[in-house]
Amino acid sequence: MTRRIAVLVAVGLLPNACAGVEGSGSLPASNASVASSINRTAGLKTIFTFNGSDGAAPYGALIALDGVLYGTTEGGGANNAGTAFSLTSNGSEKVLHSFGSDGSYPKGPLLALNGVFYGATQSGGKSSDGTIFALRTNGKPLWSYDFKGGWDGGNPNGGLTALGAALYGTSYGGGNPYENAGSFFKVTSSRNETVLRDFSGGADGGNPNGSLVLLHGAFYGTTHLGGIPYAQGGAVVRLTSTGGETVLHRFGKSNDDGTLPEAGLLYYNGAFYGTTQTGGEYGLGTIFSITPTGKESVIHSFGAPGDGTFPECPLLVYDGNFYGTTPDGGKNGWGTVFEVGPSGKERVLYDFTDTSDGGKPGSGLVALNGVLYGTTSGNLTTEPYGTVFALTP
Repeated sequence: MTRRIAVLVAVGLLPNACAGVEGSGSLPASNASVASSINRTAGLKTIFTFNGSDGAAPYGALIALDGVLYGTTEGGGANNAGTAFSLTSNGSEKVLHSFGSDGSYPKGPLLALNGVFYGATQSGGKSSDGTIFALRTNGKPLWSYDFKGGWDGGNPNGGLTALGAALYGTSYGGGNPYENAGSFFKVTSSRNETVLRDFSGGADGGNPNGSLVLLHGAFYGTTHLGGIPYAQGGAVVRLTSTGGETVLHRFGKSNDDGTLPEAGLLYYNGAFYGTTQTGGEYGLGTIFSITPTGKESVIHSFGAPGDGTFPECPLLVYDGNFYGTTPDGGKNGWGTVFEVGPSGKERVLYDFTDTSDGGKPGSGLVALNGVLYGTTSGNLTTEPYGTVFALTP
């Protein structure tokens, strides 16, 4: 599901964005979860609340660089087209860049390479079909590429991944204009873009949304739709730098399987892990694992009493556990922060109230100095501009 508050996609996963990857052992498949018996033990603190002029709707996950947090907002800023910002752990924020002519509505995490931030916007640019941008870490623009919305793709909602001298990513729309199911592309700093593959929206998947993971020279990711004909439950795919594709899994093959993966994958201890927005035992989303050869299993089904629902974030591994957020569900209906341990058991760490703590967290988490940081898209005590929070597991 692509949110359009006035937002764009800026992404690209920093290779060490999931800091503190520790522990051993893959997660086994679990049985039915009972969220109502889970203890809420984590303390959460709101460290910053957006006011609109400094950004609004921070849907993308934060990244940590040299002890400072960086991120994007889909709206707000000088042109109400989104911002790139920095934030210290004590809540001191600085708007680095307000988007406008170089794109609008960045949604995802930034890719940091050699003093430059790279990302994407899901709208704006010359054709209003999104852009790829490059900013100095102080916010100074370097260059941008404008999607045309046709064969070159459009509305990129996923992240950027670097390989050699090029950036690789996917677009949610564009590609073959008869299908508009997205594309897999590469772009260079000279603003030359090459479409490596157009998705059909059928058995090969369609409308990719999340960031790609690079492993042994191949890219792994998800498509939000496509897969099993008529079911449109999404897929996990492997892509080569020349555009070759292998479909590893089509979601919805069984009643308990997940459907509609919104985020990308996390590689950990020989397997990939991710979330789906729907499907599973309760139809309200899952955490799944899948091997590079395509063996998939559901780790957790969301939706038991008190549990979160409809996860759309990438996962973080920290101290051998998985962490993430759900934008809905929990005790108050405004989303949760959760932990899944090596046994596959889930623990809800925090239930949002949509007051001073915010609500509807839609992004993943980042670890910095033993603390997990994330964002929420709403906060009703002032205006629904969003927050940044800190949580100690």
